[in-house]
Amino acid sequence: MKQKPYRLISHTADIGVRVRGGTLKELFANAAFAMFDLLTDVSEVRHAKSLKIRVIAADLDELMVTWLGELLYKFEVGKTVFSAFKVLEVDNDHLVASVKGEKFAPARHEVVHAIKAVTYHQLKVHKTREGWATTIIFDV
Repeated sequence: MKQKPYRLISHTADIGVRVRGGTLKELFANAAFAMFDLLTDVSEVRHAKSLKIRVIAADLDELMVTWLGELLYKFEVGKTVFSAFKVLEVDNDHLVASVKGEKFAPARHEVVHAIKAVTYHQLKVHKTREGWATTIIFDV
């Protein structure tokens, strides 16, 4: 079994994850995967639908929250779950990605953790010796 690109961290009321990536593109893709893996069993999500997502922000921290917030919005309003994330472009103030998923099907997609929001609490996107890392706290 392939190791997940994130690990859960202890947090009092919410859910926290520590995400890593060899590149900035990989970090943002892994963060999206982590969020949907917490929401539902991503192995049950088919790649029936592909969307291109574009977001802009003032810096990398805001970009991470905006990116994940946009995906959470697509889940909440568009009733779409995703399991494949390819970041095509990313720099300090914008991101372009292709995501794959399908309409939420209650018979197949159990909501494991109802994520309400992506927070700025403890968030810091930063470069490490191995690549990139961030900590994300989700409001549940």
